[in-house]
Amino acid sequence: MAITRERVGTLHAGPPRIASAWLLVVTGLVYALGRGLLRRRRAELQVERIFELSLDMLCVVDEDGYFMRVNPAFERTLGFTTAEILARPFMEFVHPDDRAATERAFAAVLGGETVTQFENRYLRADGSFCWLQWSTRPAPDEGRGYATARDVTESRRTQDELRNAQRLVQASRDELRILADEQASLRRVATLVARGEPPERIFDALVVEVGRLLGADSAGVQRYEPDGTSTLVAAWGDPGHGVPVGARMPAGPGTLLGDVRLERRALRRESSGAGTDPGLAVRLGDMGLRTIVAAPVVVEDRVWGLIATAWRGDPAVPLETEDRIAQFTELVATAIANAEGRAELAASRARIVAASDAARRRIERDLHDGAQQRLVSLALGLRGAEGALGPEHEWVRAQLQQTADGLDQVLDDLQEMSRGIHPAILSKGGLGPALRTLARRSAVPVELDVDAGCRLPEPVEVAAYYVVSEALANAGKHAQASVVHIDVEDQDGFLSLVVEDDGVGGVDPAQGSGLTGLRDRVEALGGRFEVVSGPGRGTALHARIPVDPPALH
Repeated sequence: MAITRERVGTLHAGPPRIASAWLLVVTGLVYALGRGLLRRRRAELQVERIFELSLDMLCVVDEDGYFMRVNPAFERTLGFTTAEILARPFMEFVHPDDRAATERAFAAVLGGETVTQFENRYLRADGSFCWLQWSTRPAPDEGRGYATARDVTESRRTQDELRNAQRLVQASRDELRILADEQASLRRVATLVARGEPPERIFDALVVEVGRLLGADSAGVQRYEPDGTSTLVAAWGDPGHGVPVGARMPAGPGTLLGDVRLERRALRRESSGAGTDPGLAVRLGDMGLRTIVAAPVVVEDRVWGLIATAWRGDPAVPLETEDRIAQFTELVATAIANAEGRAELAASRARIVAASDAARRRIERDLHDGAQQRLVSLALGLRGAEGALGPEHEWVRAQLQQTADGLDQVLDDLQEMSRGIHPAILSKGGLGPALRTLARRSAVPVELDVDAGCRLPEPVEVAAYYVVSEALANAGKHAQASVVHIDVEDQDGFLSLVVEDDGVGGVDPAQGSGLTGLRDRVEALGGRFEVVSGPGRGTALHARIPVDPPALH
């Protein structure tokens, strides 16, 4: 029984204990909940402080395109009050040129996409615009989106300045490359001019350099003629558009060729554009051209011709093209002036040589027809008088015979002198017989090889004769030679002449000798003359004379 009562007592004591336990649980839950709320409030306060103090622009945007909340950085960056910013759709602040892209980005955010590093321009209160870079976090379930923005105006300006600087550097590099290419082209042409190359070769090189340098489709050199036309003397590409080099073209008033000649300055013609002559546009169109630029070549204040370049494509031809072509025209003018000067000098020398040869022929003829004939008559008279005397006049006959012999010797000397002035056999028989005669009379043995089957122009034969004559005379007087080799050959439009001896050598034409006159004679005919004479190695004379010398025309 005692046990039963104890259990009953225990059961009666249970409810107070359970109530006390539940109280503890509830108190713990309340405490825990309070602490959670406190931590959340503290976190919210921290977020609020970050929101307020952030240097970046923080905002919440609803699905209607209005800012729900913005932090103070918006006011600092844009200059508008928070109330002004919240009262207007944010799209009104966006630059008109950026609104389409901004609308697409906003639609993506509302669709649940995260947009980062999106940039657009926003209106400031002072009317200017700044560049903002956005990063977003979508919250479609809440019907809103969260975004942060940063003012990147200075960064964009720096980037733009850097890009501009890079463009300037690249442009400078391009200009330096163009300048280097231009100088290289000018140098190549100038080298030909300095070498004294024929104008034809300079023209051919020039049109290639000009055409390629300027990126033209064609280039050409025209020479004005006295009859009012021009001649195409060099071409690259198809500057004549079917017109061959050497053809004539009209160069009268109203034509580009004529206008350049008249105005004495570079001109361009376009197939289209303001002020274009309709007729010219049709002609250029028929030739498939868009632009032609031509610059005059002025030689000693005389418009000699022009350099023309042409383009078919649409890209505009730079305005400095005329100035760049003008640099080449100056080189061409120099080359032409040099060539004309050399031609005039050669013609003058040829006239002097021709006059000298004519004087020699006249003296030789006068000696033959005058002095020699009189000496022959005197010698025959003395011989007749000698024969008419009897034996008793033996002393007189001896004197007459001695005088007659002296006249014969004078006549022989005069004939030899006459042949030296101008050999009659050269005029009558040609170069081969004249050289064989020289070889027979030479004091030094001669090995002669002549390969010239037909008669050559007289100035060429005379020059070759005197080269051989002077060489044989020097070999006999100074060279101490044992043999002289002479080779004469007519080949490829040139008379090639080589005279070699095995003497002591050491001849120096610069010291003044008959060789200088020979050089002048050969070069007056457009030929080349060279002397090779090393000490102890003999002397060699090389002459190369055009068979049809330009100086004869």
